[in-house]
Amino acid sequence: MPAHQTLFFYSMGLVRHGSIQKGTELWKENWFDGMKLALIYWPPIVIGLFTFVPTRYGNLYNDSFALIWHVF
Repeated sequence: MPAHQTLFFYSMGLVRHGSIQKGTELWKENWFDGMKLALIYWPPIVIGLFTFVPTRYGNLYNDSFALIWHVF
């Protein structure tokens, strides 16, 4: 998750502003808040995946919550 969010912020800075420096500023402003949200969001989902969801529905369950996360 940390590498994914870092890559996201750097690429958004590059696409929006055309520079890596803006990506660094965007990363410094938003990375910590994004990690806090991820640490709140993902652990209950993973616990539910390994506790309640049958194995054959695991990908559907995880991908559904990943879609919600990416839209958010």
